[in-house]
Parts: sequence; structure tokens; C-alpha cells
Amino acid sequence: MKENKALFSFASGILFATTLLCIFFPMVKAADNGKIRITCVGDSITDGIGASSGQTNYPAQLQKILGDKYEVLNKGVSGTTVTNSDSRAYTKTSRYKESLTSKPDIVIILLGTNDITTKGINTDEGKKVFKDDYAKLVRDYENCETRPKVMVAAPLSSVDGNNKHDGRNDMNEKIQIPIIKALSQEMRLTFLDTHTYTATWTRTDIGDGLHPSDSGYLKLARYFANAVLGYVGNFNCILEENVNYQIIAKSSNMAMTIKGYSDQNAAEVVQMRPMSYESQCFYLSITKDGYYKIINLHSKKSLNVFGKSTKEDTKIIQFSSGDEDNEKWVLEATGDGFWRITPKMSPQMGLNVQGNSKEQEANIIQFTYDGNDNNKWRILYVDNVKSNPY
Repeated sequence: MKENKALFSFASGILFATTLLCIFFPMVKAADNGKIRITCVGDSITDGIGASSGQTNYPAQLQKILGDKYEVLNKGVSGTTVTNSDSRAYTKTSRYKESLTSKPDIVIILLGTNDITTKGINTDEGKKVFKDDYAKLVRDYENCETRPKVMVAAPLSSVDGNNKHDGRNDMNEKIQIPIIKALSQEMRLTFLDTHTYTATWTRTDIGDGLHPSDSGYLKLARYFANAVLGYVGNFNCILEENVNYQIIAKSSNMAMTIKGYSDQNAAEVVQMRPMSYESQCFYLSITKDGYYKIINLHSKKSLNVFGKSTKEDTKIIQFSSGDEDNEKWVLEATGDGFWRITPKMSPQMGLNVQGNSKEQEANIIQFTYDGNDNNKWRILYVDNVKSNPY
């Protein structure tokens, strides 16, 4: 994957955003070999069941994306659990011991799926044990010599043969995921919502309904790469020019869309249910001064702040591309797999769904950035674009 040019220039407006992110995402100390070491802890999804080879699981693909300045270690063990009383507990494995001595700078924990079959997990006592054992696992890594940053990932979505969410998925949503999310808040951990991220996946990306295929592992690796790069303050992230993306609101899980599938200037930008239509797909172009243009695949027009306004609640529209400041954007990884999208003209702002709405056709606006879910966006690669419905 080619490396982008700088995401943004160090002009006065952008320097503000850079300073903010450096406060929240400080540079990590490199490992003893000069590289930033990422230790991936987990079960079969980390181990790589479903991948066609050891080079296509998510840790291996994460290594390829991040490059030579990073070292990614795969310490996944198939079939393991968080719950220590279970005979399958991850903490009973040799890879657990290896992970503790791996001198990590970042630890990604992707565990919990197998705990749905742990005896008593659906009881109050079982839930408490799960939470306590998960907290202990996190503390084990936080107490490592290198004092790594710990990121905790939710169990992935699972589907049956008809691409419908199955019983395993329901159990994860009711038990493990709320506990992991609550624990991340209590312990001030980075929570990676890989469950929501994979909620629309089908058997194409989840080959057996539970374990990703090669394409799914690549998507998962990209997601983790965004989180890692955001944390270490590396803004030269993995987004590429001239590649089709959907831009999904974290708060509503809906896709940025040109209203009415229009190709006209001044058409409003709204949110709609993701369907991978041309009017929901965008590609990026880097300007000569280091910003991004976000261009709709159908209309070939750029996202634009209406009237060059710097005020809150200003609608986002599409307009013929030129070299205007109100069509230039900063894309910043927020460290949890999501992105802040900031207009060049108003570095204190970010793209936002008007009124925090979960409804279709709610307008996309600019609004003061406060770090809440409504300010965050997933940027997803699209490889199967559909024609607009007319």
C-alpha cells in the first residue's frame, strides 16, 4: 500500500489541530530494536483461523500496512477465553507468558467470543467473574516493564448461512460487549468497537460466519492500523487517493450520501442507510497545500461548506471542484479506529450529524468538535460499488 503525502500543512489553522492531537495521542517510546512493538492478544481470530495463510491473518496484514517502523507480534491462541476458571483460559497458555515478556508498546486485546460457552456466563456471578478476569488481564499488561497502551476490542459480529446475525452475536451484544465497553471507561482504555465495524459484513468477509476470510482480516487490519497511527501521533495514515470509500457516522452507523443521488451543485449532504451506491462513495485527492478534497464518485463534485461559512450548523453541500478553502479538509485519526473530518477554514469544527439524529436524510453539518461519537466517522474501503437507484 502506497504511503500518502502529508495529511495537512502546518499552516496556522492546522497547527491548532496538530497540537490538540499531540496532547491526546502522545508519541510512544519505541521498543529496544527502535521499532514500535504491537502485541496482539486474542483467540482464533487473532491466531488467524479462516485465513488462507500465516501472511493473511490480521496481525500479519497489520504489519504490512504499518511498515518497517513497527513490529507486530501475533500471540493469539485458538479457542481461548477471558474467564480464568475455564480450562480454555488464555492466561493458561504459553503465548500469554510470551506476550507479557514481549516488551510491547501497544497491546491489542481481542478476546471474549469463546466466553459465551463458559458455564454460568449469563448469570450475575458469571458476568462479574468475566469482568474481574478481564480487568486483571489488562492490569497484567499495564504492569509490564514498558507500560504499554492497552486497546480492547469488542468481539466481532457473527452471521449464519443466510448472512443474518446468529445466537452467538446476540450473546456477545448482551453480555461481553457491554462489560468490555464499561471496563474500558472505568480503566481509561481505548475501546475499539470492532463489533459495530463488522455488523454489516457477510460471509464474503466472515468466511465461516465467525472467522474472517482474507478480505475480512485485511479490513480488520486497516481498522487497527487507524487506531495505532492515531495513538502514536502519526498523521501520515493509510488513507489513499483515488480509492472508493464510504464515510459512516459512528453515532448512527449511516453513510454520508448526496441527497436525492443528485449530480447538481449545492445538493445537500445527508446520512442514509449504507448501500454502497455511487452517491454514497467518495474518493480523496490531496491538494497542493496538503489538505484533502473529498469527491463524490457519482457527481465528481467536492464536499463543500456552504457559503464559506465558519459558523456552527452550516450545511455541507457538494460543488464543482476548484481550489477554494471551503472544499479542503483535514482527516485525523482519533485513535479508536475512527476519524475527525475538519474544514480547513474552521479548525475548531468537525463534520457532524445535525441534532445527533439517527434518522435517514439528516443533514451533515459543521459543528464545534468535542470528541463525542457524533463527531467521529468510519472511513471504509468499498470494493463493490452499486449504481444509484433511479
